[in-house]
Order: sequence, then C-alpha cells, then structure tokens
Amino acid sequence: MDTVALSAERRTGTGKSVTRKLRAQGLIPATLYGSGQEPVTLQISADSIQEAYRTSQSANFLIELSLDGDKPVLALIRENQIHPFTRKTLHLDFQRIRMDQKITVEVQLVLKGESPGVKDFGGVLEFIQREVEVNCLPTDIPDSLEIDVSELQINDSIHVSDLDAGDLEFVTDKDQTLVAVAPPRLSTEIEDEEAAEGEEGAEGEEGAEGEEKPSEGDAEETS
Repeated sequence: MDTVALSAERRTGTGKSVTRKLRAQGLIPATLYGSGQEPVTLQISADSIQEAYRTSQSANFLIELSLDGDKPVLALIRENQIHPFTRKTLHLDFQRIRMDQKITVEVQLVLKGESPGVKDFGGVLEFIQREVEVNCLPTDIPDSLEIDVSELQINDSIHVSDLDAGDLEFVTDKDQTLVAVAPPRLSTEIEDEEAAEGEEGAEGEEGAEGEEKPSEGDAEETS
C-alpha cells in the first residue's frame, strides 16, 4: 500500500466565507479526527492532494500528515467531498490510525478474464457491486481485489463468499452478489421495448398539442 507525505496547517476560522476564501487561494479546508483526540480543523494545498491521488496506485493510501511542521501522524482520507460539476475537492476528513489496530475500508473490485457465457453464448455481464468493505490492519489494505470471471456461464454469479479473502475480514454481507451473467436479450424483446417507448412518446406529444395555452390574464394571476 502506498504511503504519501503531506503537510497541512491549523485553521482558525470557520464558516462559508472562510472556506470560500481558502479555496480561492488554492487551499482545501479539512478536519483531522480519531484516536480519542479532539478534532483539529486544518487547511491543505489542493495541488498536493491532487498529486497524491494522481501518483497513488489505490484509492486507499496511507498519509504521513505533518501539521505545522510537527511530527507526522499516520492517517487515511475518510471523506472527500467533491463538487458535483467542477469535480474539485471541497473538504477532506482525515482519520488518525494506528498500525497495530484494524480499520474498516472500502476496496475496489477489478474484473479479470473473459466469461464464456458472454463470449460464446451472448450473455450479459452484470457488474453489480464494484466495492466491498473489509476489516484489516493498515499494512494489509489491498489496492484492489480481483474477480475472475473466466468460468462464468449463463446464470452464474459470484458472491463475496467466493472471493479469496486471505487475512481480510469482510464487512460486506457474504451473500452479496458481485458479478452475474444474465441470459442474452432476444431481438424481439428489444423491438417490443422500442415500440412501446415510441408509443409513449407519441401520446405525450398529442397531449401537449391538445393543451390550451393560458390567457394573458391567467399568466398575470399566477406570477
């Protein structure tokens, strides 16, 4: 698992106006909590965070966080609030961790191989869940977990219980389906669906054309 060194500064001000000014200066407001200590509000360079995500091989990476030049503390990013349109980080939550204590994290799932049910019989591969929660020591957090689909036939599926856990303890329900191969869709079914959608669209257009436009007086009353 990757380890990234980051530097941050304590933040005294709070509120929307303060955080807006920080972001305008290329800084991200953040909070450090955990290990039974009081939460600390801080600010960190947006460029350093972007570089950490860009260079890391995993979404989960250990952070040696140096606060105001003090001795670094080991932490994980627990929440990364992202703007829905710009995709820029708005706020970060760091959690202090200890190397001798297990933690719960989400691990990405990666598909491996090619399903014969898809390749030879036209089945549809459904990737139902792309992450699982595991409980482990920080040093044992995997970058990802592979799911081998090379033996999946039509109607076959893989569950959490089928994964090679090693020393990991799964928090996600072991009966949770992760990947499945559904039967191929018949061309007649697709045509029926397309025809039904076309009829619904035509009915909507007729309804719109048949509606009366409100008079100017009506519009003034509702404004």
